[in-house]
Amino acid sequence: MSDETNTPEWKIENDDDKTFGIETKKYPNGQIMKRCKLSDGRVAEARRLKGFDAKEITRMTGGEAEKYQDAIIAKCLTVDGKAIVPEDVQEMWMDDRTKVIMLAAINFPSAQNV
Repeated sequence: MSDETNTPEWKIENDDDKTFGIETKKYPNGQIMKRCKLSDGRVAEARRLKGFDAKEITRMTGGEAEKYQDAIIAKCLTVDGKAIVPEDVQEMWMDDRTKVIMLAAINFPSAQNV
């Protein structure tokens, strides 16, 4: 942790993250953030979601299972500090979409050290 701000520092956790330029920040309260640079230079940042986010995700999908992944990504992600919608995820270049899927994976137990 940084002594000056008492907040965690961004770190690369593993070889896959190094390959894709993904950095992680873990907070003492359990919050996890991940970020990476997109192909156009913008910065995508994802947060670990909480249970109450599920209601918003369900609303975003209208109950359609095929929309669930993009809704989770949109709910946990900001791009250059601004919230996005599922349609923004669909409009991304595939290499950027792959990166943001990796960021959003913090919301699935198999992607964490549990």
